[in-house]
Amino acid sequence: MPATLIRALGSGLLAFALLAAGVAGPVHAAAPGDVYAWGEGGSGQLGNGALNDRSIPFPVTGMSAATAVAAGGAHSLALRADGTVWAWGYNLSGQIGDGTSGPGMNRSNPVQVSALSSVTAIAAGNEHSFALGADGRVWAWGYNIWGQLGDGTSNARSTPVLVSGLTGVKAIAAGGRQGFAVMADGTVRTWGYNPYGQLGDGSLNQRSTPVTVMGVTDVLAIAASSDHTLALTAAGTVWAWGANNVGQLGDGTTTPLSPPIPGRSQPALVPGLTGVIAIAANAVNGHSMALKADGTVWAWGYNASGQLGDGTMVNRTVPVKTGTLSEVMAIAAGSGGGPTATPGGHSLALKARGALWSWGFNGAGQLGDGSTTNRNTPVQVHYPSVLASARAISAGGGHNLLIGTTLPPPPPPPPLDRCQWAPWLCDFKPNLIKGAIELQCLMQGCVVVDLVPRNCLVKYDCPGCPPGAPGRNCPFQYNLFFDGLGDAWTVDVRDADGRPVEYTRGRTPTGIVLSFRPSSERYVEGKIGSYMLVFEMTSKGKIGAVYRVKSRLETGDRPSNVIPDLRR
Repeated sequence: MPATLIRALGSGLLAFALLAAGVAGPVHAAAPGDVYAWGEGGSGQLGNGALNDRSIPFPVTGMSAATAVAAGGAHSLALRADGTVWAWGYNLSGQIGDGTSGPGMNRSNPVQVSALSSVTAIAAGNEHSFALGADGRVWAWGYNIWGQLGDGTSNARSTPVLVSGLTGVKAIAAGGRQGFAVMADGTVRTWGYNPYGQLGDGSLNQRSTPVTVMGVTDVLAIAASSDHTLALTAAGTVWAWGANNVGQLGDGTTTPLSPPIPGRSQPALVPGLTGVIAIAANAVNGHSMALKADGTVWAWGYNASGQLGDGTMVNRTVPVKTGTLSEVMAIAAGSGGGPTATPGGHSLALKARGALWSWGFNGAGQLGDGSTTNRNTPVQVHYPSVLASARAISAGGGHNLLIGTTLPPPPPPPPLDRCQWAPWLCDFKPNLIKGAIELQCLMQGCVVVDLVPRNCLVKYDCPGCPPGAPGRNCPFQYNLFFDGLGDAWTVDVRDADGRPVEYTRGRTPTGIVLSFRPSSERYVEGKIGSYMLVFEMTSKGKIGAVYRVKSRLETGDRPSNVIPDLRR
């Protein structure tokens, strides 16, 4: 899932090579940015303090200055520019790394992983985690029943421990239940789960300490599921080994997983793939991906949810092109979802200008298009308005992570040198029983009055108000002009709670003037809500006439503009 920046083939194209697709991957430093998450959130893996699914990216609480992200089965990791590692989500086996584990110990907000510093890359497996230090050593924590922590035991760890005997490591990867280290000399070390030969050491033996992958050299990156593994070489070729029940090895064949027939226990070349700069593998459900230097995406293996993106739901035993995608710079492959993954798989592709595309299973909104509809061709991820672009991605069990650029908040409004407001919505309601016409007016929008030189503001905190305006209690008058009413009308003004509103009545050449002051207790510091005045005007037989209402706001010696006429 995670990604690391690698320059391959001398192409000049910087790509995120997924060293551990599916549920894992290393990520070396990208430019620092903010972390967003979406998809399944029931274990807190979205890191926003809640347990809800999200169908578009949502900010992870407090996670800024991140240079790498790694999404696990139901937990998440982030590497910050200061070399520290942070984690959140599912924590039954200690995969968060803060010294806690067990039921009820999930984390819905990021916490710092214990005792790690100067980290350069991270990777997340289904329920375990890795970190690569600047000194070339590898640290591991979490679930360990298959030896996937590489420390020579099968004991779970809730704080990081060193992987045995590894130095000089340049990249790391996590399969669903395995670990991988790419060495400085281009060889690969591996450990953990191995019933289908996915460790590539020529055996089917589980390993709790690192062993060497056979037959492949000059390796730049590894991508692994629980059951199969891919390797990208400096020559731009892809090698594959392990299970092949749905064609995930890409050689045109399938092999049942029923004993005594295992998968392939040594690497073999994926035919027909050249010019590859990045790879990815679904952690659980067996689909594989490759990104070529020309910016196109290719996929093969399991396709029941459309995760290959070729417009079908047919498994493929050889690589096929994904839709019409071009200018892609990074890829990621995710599985179904949850601590025990559901059937399905999904895929991500990040374009050079920061737009993100997705396809496949979407039961928890992991495609990020605002829906839960599966897609067998790529659709664009909907960014929230505050997210400008993405530059690193990672796909997990049922959730995804990205590092992006958050737009700065809008500038504060300029200082007020005059009144700003929105009109009242007024409705004339004849009351035949009472022999009256009732005029109801409800403020919509915002009115802010600046009483210079006292700099005292009155805020009607309705939809559309500028944020941050104080709500002090300031006196003002709101004048209503009733044309053609005549002296025969009487007027009763009350607020929304039925309390009388003090007013004075006068005459002008255009009609009756009502000047009133709203109840002062309704305008207190921080008061939020609309202010409604009910005008009851009783006449002698003039119900049904059409009246024009004008209104203006008086601010001492400086009247405001007159709002447009309101007519019934």
